[in-house]
Amino acid sequence: MSQRTVIPTIALVACVGCGHVADPSGSQQSTSVDSADGVQRTVVAATGSSNDIAGAYYRGDGTGFNLHLELLADGKYACQWTGCGGVYGNCVGVWTRIDNQIEIKTTSADGMFEENALSNLEIIPHDGGNILVPQDDRAFFDEWGPSRYSCFSRTE
Repeated sequence: MSQRTVIPTIALVACVGCGHVADPSGSQQSTSVDSADGVQRTVVAATGSSNDIAGAYYRGDGTGFNLHLELLADGKYACQWTGCGGVYGNCVGVWTRIDNQIEIKTTSADGMFEENALSNLEIIPHDGGNILVPQDDRAFFDEWGPSRYSCFSRTE
């Protein structure tokens, strides 16, 4: 009988900016705005512990395409793209929730994010929580459904 050696594998998940502190008052501000298309929408400020969207998210294939997104309660975000070759890029900016959409405004990007900007996200209820679907990949999501590759899922 031959002997097999088992080598343990350790998975390291990089998380940009984890450890945000939510406002203990749980306050949430909202205002109604008229958009260019004449539709009135509610803008929900990303502050307070009552915000169900702020947090850490992941999207990827586990090899060369791994996006680690942190939506901070103060309306800022950071995203890091990692893969088997290390860190491929970083981007930071601000986010705003408008109805079931997250509008992303990038203020700084490097590496792979220079040509592959993070797009706006659609908030979709799923399994008792929310998933975030990139608008520029919506057709892929519609065809293949929710998966770690087609949408961002909460990691915390």
